[in-house]
Amino acid sequence: MSGWLDLRRAAEYTSLSVRNLRGYIGDPHHPLPVRIVGGKWLTSASLLDRWIESFPAGREDIDRLVDEVINEVTKGKKHGRKMA
Repeated sequence: MSGWLDLRRAAEYTSLSVRNLRGYIGDPHHPLPVRIVGGKWLTSASLLDRWIESFPAGREDIDRLVDEVINEVTKGKKHGRKMA
């Protein structure tokens, strides 16, 4: 699929709902890559592919992320920093 996709077509491409995609537009960790043209949100298949690939792939990635967070919290406590 080439060219620009509105949210409805992006939802079909990704098998996610329009509502779900719209919720990711301002997400601080995984913002949906969109452009506003004529008041319409547009994205492309290649941008969507990269966006989806930015999410954890499976259990190994989740375990790695948890380990990173635990290491950061532990490091903060060792240095006398308060963690929010």
